[in-house]
Amino acid sequence: MPRQKTTKTPCFLKISLFFSLIFFIFPSGAPAEEKGSKPTVALVLSGGGANGLAEIPLLEALEAEGIEPDFVLGVSMGAIIGSLYSSGYTPKQIRELMIELDIPGLINQSASVAKALPPEVMNPYYSNFSTVTFSKKGLGSQPGLIGDQKITNMLATCLSKTSHIQDFDKLNKSFRAVSTDVFTGEQIISSSGSLIMAVRGSMAVPLVFSPFPTQNKSLAYDGGLSNNLPIQLAKDLGADVVIAMDVLGKIGVDQEDFSNLNSTLVQSINLIVSANTRSQYPEADILIRPNLSAITAGAFGQVEQIIAVGEKALEEYKDQLHALALELEAAGYPLQKLDYDRKSYYDSLQDPLIESIIIEDISISDPVLLPKPSDLKNFAGHVLDKSAKEKLVTKLEQLRYTYNLSTLTYELREMEGSPNYTLAILANHYAEPADRLFIGGRPALESNFSKDDGAAFIMLPFITAGITLTDILPLSLTLSSDRFFYGTITYEPSLFNTSALNLKLNLSLGAKYGSLHPQKYLTYSTLLADDDFGFYADAGIKAFHAEWMRVGTGIIYDLSFFNSFFDRGHLHAGISSFYAEYAIDTLADEITGLDGLRLDAKAQLGTDFSGSLFYSADFFLRKNFNLVNAKNSLGFDVKAALNAYPAGLLDGYTDFGGFDGMCGYGYGSLKQCSALAGIAYRRIIFSAADMPILTIAQVKAGFFDNCSPYSHTVSELSAKNPFDVTWNFDAGTSLHLALSTPIGNLLLGGGYSFCSKRWSLSLGFM
Repeated sequence: MPRQKTTKTPCFLKISLFFSLIFFIFPSGAPAEEKGSKPTVALVLSGGGANGLAEIPLLEALEAEGIEPDFVLGVSMGAIIGSLYSSGYTPKQIRELMIELDIPGLINQSASVAKALPPEVMNPYYSNFSTVTFSKKGLGSQPGLIGDQKITNMLATCLSKTSHIQDFDKLNKSFRAVSTDVFTGEQIISSSGSLIMAVRGSMAVPLVFSPFPTQNKSLAYDGGLSNNLPIQLAKDLGADVVIAMDVLGKIGVDQEDFSNLNSTLVQSINLIVSANTRSQYPEADILIRPNLSAITAGAFGQVEQIIAVGEKALEEYKDQLHALALELEAAGYPLQKLDYDRKSYYDSLQDPLIESIIIEDISISDPVLLPKPSDLKNFAGHVLDKSAKEKLVTKLEQLRYTYNLSTLTYELREMEGSPNYTLAILANHYAEPADRLFIGGRPALESNFSKDDGAAFIMLPFITAGITLTDILPLSLTLSSDRFFYGTITYEPSLFNTSALNLKLNLSLGAKYGSLHPQKYLTYSTLLADDDFGFYADAGIKAFHAEWMRVGTGIIYDLSFFNSFFDRGHLHAGISSFYAEYAIDTLADEITGLDGLRLDAKAQLGTDFSGSLFYSADFFLRKNFNLVNAKNSLGFDVKAALNAYPAGLLDGYTDFGGFDGMCGYGYGSLKQCSALAGIAYRRIIFSAADMPILTIAQVKAGFFDNCSPYSHTVSELSAKNPFDVTWNFDAGTSLHLALSTPIGNLLLGGGYSFCSKRWSLSLGFM
């Protein structure tokens, strides 16, 4: 049985006739239309997290009785459902949409993009997957635990045909979203402006989601904090009849259940919300309270079970709703029983044609560098249909990552004198503390079998951890493990800093330890077997653009000792050189990223103690772009290296094999000189727990020298003239499956080279 039934139907007919007479003589504005001929019906949908899905059967029950509300008020989840209903979705569409949506996946997102480490030149897998920013005010920059990019863009996509409507009374049904002002605690009643911002602000549960900016540059929290069941508001707006559903769940908590942080938090929120809800119960003509005590507000994986609870509650209110429908009809309210399977009003609307693009900063924080309209120029002149929306959402996710934004969503705006629309990109961000602790990198574990080289287990993790203390002193300490171990301390004062450009002086001192020569490149367990040691010092100028572009030049001095750095006789190389470098990275992931660019270039020229000239030049380019829809991508790679470095140093070689190298060649195919190019096709097959699984097919061709540190002595390699190269040609193809996880990519696949007849199979984590 429902926990409470409230009806006022026995005297409703007299009241409604009286009000009809009053409003006929003294007209008064109402959200839906001018009143006078019929009573006005309001539908009030409360917030309650996942429990709000139980409100869908109420929409179905009202339509079954022919009751079509004149206006809808929604809070939190009720605002989401209410905005869809008011925009012209049918109850059937809303039910199917909520069942189809992967809601746990939509909210399985970090509140902010990890403050990316600037790209490391010629190290495309130098990434950052865990960062804690801090300042004197405390830890972090995001006032919420869960990111809203996915769920906000879900709203933008579902409401794309109506998001241009600035007056919510001009929707298919008048609509109001209720949220709470963060600074005053007062309720915010959104009746106009951005529909997306209004709904997003209404669902900003404290601690869970970050508060969202409002049109007047304030911040909004969940409407449940101030008015979770706005029945009185509906009355104030002119409703004669209010039908409401409260899905908050039970207020009481058994003592044995009140024993952990989760139950404490839930009960605290319930007590706050119930305080502004229960007093309004008597004002509702029909109040439905489904028994959701066994389901938590976060049970988004139980969509159908929650809807079933709502259905059960509506069965118990069936007679009351029918009686209300008859009295409404007697009072002049036209009942209209609609076909449940009909084409919706929303579907009858045309997809908007985008004529122009603007970027709008909706944040209340200081301005930061934002994407440019040209970043989205491919959408101008095109209809925003289903395929285009998928591509747009993917592009916005990539740009959010590139520019380190909290949210990057969209809506449509009407254009004066044109039937077409402006695509407005809305950017939200929070002040980012400059100081940070970070740990990043990529795990590289691979079991590789090559026809020529046999089986090999390769373990080449790249791990970086450090601390940056910009506010206190422009100093950073970094400890890394790659092909050997090294630590660097850097003094990096800013010389010029704007939102677009940060120019820094770079002074670094570092030490390295491990096997500095290439013979043991493939065997991680022996990287520390040799007592090689080195020191290096770097002085230069570096410029950064939004953390995704790096340009630098300077002088570096590098000493490498083999076996023992205490014995001066074991000095293998001492090089002083000038370098210039450039890197740009807009790929969300170097292996599974579907859209973006990675470009690296570095040149180095120097001499050793004997005056011998050494130089190197390296180049890497990867460009991916979407095809057809956001799940398909075509890209191309170019990779080249020319090295005339001391042959006994690992730094004088590049890897010609592996995923980024020639198909059929395993990792550890070290070459001094090489060049290759190829194309790659990527496709997302499906996603599991919000982790996409892709197929990656590649075709490559290239040239390489015939010198190998495994088959030639150091003296033989040292005597070789780098311009006197015997070039070999090869081409090949490969196919991989990739599972993209938060900490790396699980790769399974193989490749074959046509000329050398090499093939390799690999299973690895990169």
